[in-house]
Amino acid sequence: MADMQAALADVLASIDDITVRLRPGAVQELAASGDRSLVPRVQAALERCLDDEDHEGVELLAGILAGIRGTRAFPLLLRAVARPVKHEWEGLQATLAGLMAADPAGCRPAVLAFAAERHRDLRCAGLWALGHVVTPADVELLEAALRDADRRVRGTALGALSELHGDERVVPAMVGMLRDPELGLRSGALMSLGYYGDLAALDSMVALRTDPSVLVREVLSVAVAQLLAPTWRPSTKAATAAQAETARAALRELLGDENRSVRGCAERALARL
Repeated sequence: MADMQAALADVLASIDDITVRLRPGAVQELAASGDRSLVPRVQAALERCLDDEDHEGVELLAGILAGIRGTRAFPLLLRAVARPVKHEWEGLQATLAGLMAADPAGCRPAVLAFAAERHRDLRCAGLWALGHVVTPADVELLEAALRDADRRVRGTALGALSELHGDERVVPAMVGMLRDPELGLRSGALMSLGYYGDLAALDSMVALRTDPSVLVREVLSVAVAQLLAPTWRPSTKAATAAQAETARAALRELLGDENRSVRGCAERALARL
C-alpha cells in the first residue's frame, strides 16, 4: 500500500512539475493495483486538472481511476468529459471508450441517464457515449434528439445514429437531417448517408446540388461518389442504371457551379464513377 501511495505521489509531482520524470510503467501499476485507498487523492487531483484544463494530467488520472474502479468510475468520468473546454478531452474520451468496450452493458445505464439530461453539456456527453454502446432500442431517443432546438445536441445525436447499422429507421432519420438549418449538419448527414450506403437516399441527397452552402455542395460530390463507388465499406447493393444516371447528372450539373472548389469536387467524383 505504501509503495502505491508513493507511486501516486510521484505521478502527482510529475503533473505539477514538468521537470519531474515519471518512472516508466508507474501509471499502469497504479491502474492495476486495485488499491481503493488511492481513489480520494486521484479524484481530488483529477478535479484540479479538469479545472486547469490540464489534458495530460486528466488523461493520466482518468486512466488510474478507471483501472482501479472499472465501470464504477464511468459516471464520474462521463460527467467530467461534459465540461466545456477549448479542445476536446481526447484522452479522457479514449478512457471512457475503453470502459464501454470492456463492459457495454455496465455502462449503458449511466449513458442513457446522461442522454436524457436537460442540461445540454451533460446530454451531449451521454449522446456521444451512446454512439459506443448504441442498440436499435435507442433509435427513438436519437430521433427525438435530432429534433432538438440545439444544434450541438442534433449533431451529437447524428454521430451516434451513424453507428447503428441495419435498422430501417436510420436512413430516413438521416435524410431528414438534410433539411437542417445548420450547414455543418447537412454536410454531416450527407457524409453519413454516403458511408451508410443506402441508395434509397440518393434522390434526397442530390436535391442539395442547389444548396446555398459551398461546403454542402462540395460534400455532396464526395458523398455521392462514396455511395455509388464505396471505398470504406463493401457495397451492399449495386446501383441501378437509373440511379447511376441520377448521380452523374447531378455531378455534371455541379461541374457548372459558380464555385471553383465545388466544380473540382464534382470532377473528381465523376472520375471515381
